[in-house]
Amino acid sequence: MSFQPSKRRHNADLEGEPLNLIPIMNLLTILIPFLTLSAVFMKLSVLPTTLPSSEAAAETETKQKEEPKKDDKPKLNLTISIIKDGFVIAGAGGVLGNKKADGGPTIPKKDGEYDYAALTKKLEEIKKLYPDEKDAILIPEMNLTGEGDKVDIPYQVIIDTMDAIREAPEPFMDTDGDGKKDKILFPGVIFSPGIL
Repeated sequence: MSFQPSKRRHNADLEGEPLNLIPIMNLLTILIPFLTLSAVFMKLSVLPTTLPSSEAAAETETKQKEEPKKDDKPKLNLTISIIKDGFVIAGAGGVLGNKKADGGPTIPKKDGEYDYAALTKKLEEIKKLYPDEKDAILIPEMNLTGEGDKVDIPYQVIIDTMDAIREAPEPFMDTDGDGKKDKILFPGVIFSPGIL
């Protein structure tokens, strides 16, 4: 005599009580508006920058091969590097140094923060010497290996530096010859990777 399971018990297990979905629906009814209200909506803005291209490199190379005219000033090639200790400003003629003998940053940090006002003031002086220049190369220091003293520069520092490079807080000179003083310094910021 073999044992056969009762069909009645088997059907009773399958027919059990239906799932109570009311608590789950209540939770979702409360949770969805709460998450919607607590969400942070970001406003994205686009900063116009110019990336180096191979065509620009070819044009620069051909211009360098041509003999410079006597009337033309040499190209400035202004470069601002953001390093962990401050800003380093360099041009075609060399690097602007600070008063220290160790060759530290041109504009050191002030109270542990980057000194954007001093950067703008120094760029105003440079703009007065090179009024026709409109471009500046921005190089934030990057640590690709994870070793050494290099640090990755925070995004907000890069944006604030770009703002300091583009425009002075107050009008300081007539750049377009219309008789009005402008605040524009170097509006063409070219972003470059900072692998130094």
